[in-house]
This record gives sequence, structure tokens and C-alpha cells, in this order.
Amino acid sequence: MPTAVTVQSDADIAQQQRLSEIPGLEVDCGLSALRGSVPKYKKLLGLFADRYDSFPEKIAELASAGELTGMETLVHTLRGAAAILGATDVSESASAVLSALRTKSQVGLVHELSVALARKLANLIDEIRRLPQ
Repeated sequence: MPTAVTVQSDADIAQQQRLSEIPGLEVDCGLSALRGSVPKYKKLLGLFADRYDSFPEKIAELASAGELTGMETLVHTLRGAAAILGATDVSESASAVLSALRTKSQVGLVHELSVALARKLANLIDEIRRLPQ
């Protein structure tokens, strides 16, 4: 059975173009789960930004405190949400942190990867917040 595809307005096309300018965001990947609906995608990105707004600080705090178990749970959740939305930079960075945690890598490497993840997430959230309403 063919899948219904959302017909895009000129405004949707313009918004999709703006979304595609966000570094690390694979818009086509995110839209594919929503049958091409730019308004729904934008709404989910806003919810993602709201939900994960405090995560960069939490990740940094947990990394500094050596709370690796808590960090693993947090990063695992973030990775899944980012992957669904096509936020590949954040998802891949989260995967690297998880891999380092699960292989019991040196604390310095885990901290370095966590800092990079927190920075990428904060940048993505900033970009999402700058989107026109």
C-alpha cells in the first residue's frame, strides 16, 4: 500500500530550507518519519529542545563528578531521540560516549567525549530556538 506524502506549501519549503542549514541535522531523515510534514517536524524539534535544554549542563556535571552510570542512562536516552529527529552529530557523539562508557575507557576520554557531546547538543538547541515561529 503506498504511503501518503504531505504536500508542501511554499512556506513549508522555505522552512525546510532553513532547517537544512542547521549543522548536523539531517532534515530528510527526520521528515521521513513524519511523512514529510515540516510543521510536525518543527514541533518535534521544539519539544526536543525543551526536553533536552538542561542536558548539556547535566552531562558536564556527571562527567566531572565521575558519575558514569547516571551519564550512561542520560546519554542513551538522548541518542535515541536525536537519531529519530535526524540530529546525526548529536546522535553520533552520544554513541561515542556510550561506547567509551561501556568499554570502560579512561576517564579522560569519557570526559573529552562528553564535553564534545554537550557542546554539540547546546549548539543544536540554540539553532532550534532561532527558528522562526
